[in-house]
Amino acid sequence: MTVDFTFSANNTTIVGQLTRETVPTIKKNTIKTMLAQPEIIINLKEVTRADTAGLAWLFLVLEKAAKIQVTVQFSHICQDILNLAKLSGVEHLLPQQA
Repeated sequence: MTVDFTFSANNTTIVGQLTRETVPTIKKNTIKTMLAQPEIIINLKEVTRADTAGLAWLFLVLEKAAKIQVTVQFSHICQDILNLAKLSGVEHLLPQQA
């Protein structure tokens, strides 16, 4: 079980699992690297599994982005995250790329 990040311009692709096992292994500077541009897109197409820890981590990214006025959009949100967000009643808080 791993999670990896690919960075390019204003785009970050998350590859692997966003779970309670992998979220604690994410390096502290990952969010800072992700938020280096004023607008970013986080591509979740390659997320193979996610749980509530992964959803919480995505909200942490959104919180940190708001503090430094960075606009974040998610693309290709995986079904696990969509289902968890709907169950929690927070799907409207995940900004999706049009």
